Formats: sequence, C-alpha cells, structure tokens
Amino acid sequence: MGRLGDRFHRIDDRIAAYLSRRINDPQAHDLVIKATDCGALMPSQIPAVLQEWRAPEHDDFRPRNAWSLFNACTDVFKGLNPNVMVNRNQALHGLFEGLVGLR
Repeated sequence: MGRLGDRFHRIDDRIAAYLSRRINDPQAHDLVIKATDCGALMPSQIPAVLQEWRAPEHDDFRPRNAWSLFNACTDVFKGLNPNVMVNRNQALHGLFEGLVGLR
C-alpha cells in the first residue's frame, strides 16, 4: 500500500479507537481541561464544547465515547483561521491518541 493508503488506514484505526473508548461526564470534563492545557481549546470555548457534549447537534455523536467528545471539541473550530485550526486539531489528536493508546 502506498503512503496515502497507509495514512487513510491510520485514520480508520484512529476513528475506530475513538469510537470504542467509552467516556463518562467526569472524564469528558477532565479531557476538556486537558485540551485547554495543551492548546487545543481556548478557555472561552469550554462552555460551547460542553454544550455540544451534553446535547449533540448530530445523532451520530450521542454515544458517550471519545469520538463524540472529539467532535464536540472540533465543532468549536468552525470559523477559525485554517492554520490555527490545523494546529489545534493536531494538539487534540495528540491528547486523544494518548487516551486510546495510539501513542
């Protein structure tokens, strides 16, 4: 498989790991603070992330897992400068990959 194929395979593995990692509310709250600590989120974004976690806009994100929390976090990235968005997304993936054992 080529480099592009390898990259897509890793993305599929990452999503599967996020989907399989269950998260409760206290864990979600802790991870949101850790996401702020690592620069993935700004403190002012915490209320919006928690609102999306508690009442997801999309049914696909209702399960209480890392994938749903990850998407609650990235939902607040909408409208950011693309360079800022990429950097925050990378920081967020670093946090979540550690959570699910991919790092």
